[in-house]
Amino acid sequence: ETLATSGATTTRNIHWTNNGVTDEFTDVANWNYPYLPGYMYGDRMIVAAGDRVDVSCDTSYVTGNTRLDQRSGSRINVYTSLNVGNWYTIWNNARLILHPSAVFSVGNYLKATQNSHLSLADGSSLTVTNALTLEDSDLTIEGGVVQAGSLSFTSTTVDILPVSPSYPSAITSSGSLAFTGSSWKV
Repeated sequence: ETLATSGATTTRNIHWTNNGVTDEFTDVANWNYPYLPGYMYGDRMIVAAGDRVDVSCDTSYVTGNTRLDQRSGSRINVYTSLNVGNWYTIWNNARLILHPSAVFSVGNYLKATQNSHLSLADGSSLTVTNALTLEDSDLTIEGGVVQAGSLSFTSTTVDILPVSPSYPSAITSSGSLAFTGSSWKV
């Protein structure tokens, strides 16, 4: 699939290598460049099939036109915060897990397809400035909040599980909502 993007034409593809001591996002040994992704405008981060990435350190430096491609069967655990400046795609049974109080923001759009899974825990939030699209995927919200400019769910299962009054579960949109062949469990 071809993704239309705007911004710099000098994109650097930065691949997750899993060569670090831990699975930590901020361990430069885990990437195929001698710097962390997001320091340069237009970086495209690629997490390969089956890899695991943990975000538990400060990643506030990740700004600008960054993009993230998460491939088949990979898993990203966000414990603190992560910002993807432009777009984020999740493919084929990949998982994005936002742990309690994690904050994840995407500047343009997020698309999850082919049995991918997004999960939000107590006090976590997922914000997508423009469009959040889920196709043949699952979204579980257990005390977290999803916010997007527009939302589109096709053949998707959405579980909204209230945890406590302190952490209400919610999905909000400032634009359009589209639900095709999707199921809700509230």
